[in-house]
Amino acid sequence: MIRIETNRLQLRGLRAGDISALIELWTDPEVTRFAGGPRPVVCLHAALEEDLADPTTQAYDLWPVEERATG
Repeated sequence: MIRIETNRLQLRGLRAGDISALIELWTDPEVTRFAGGPRPVVCLHAALEEDLADPTTQAYDLWPVEERATG
């Protein structure tokens, strides 16, 4: 899997541990108000599990950004 790093940050592919935080974000009306509004949890779970199973299915995707020092 491709990983992009700087001295301070890294961009990486989706991990199973990211799913709960992503669902929390994508179901929050304030966070998603300019992105079409909250998404149904069932649809999010299905889409994220699909991404985990085969991360190459999407031409473009959202990658988590982590601080390297703290993860």
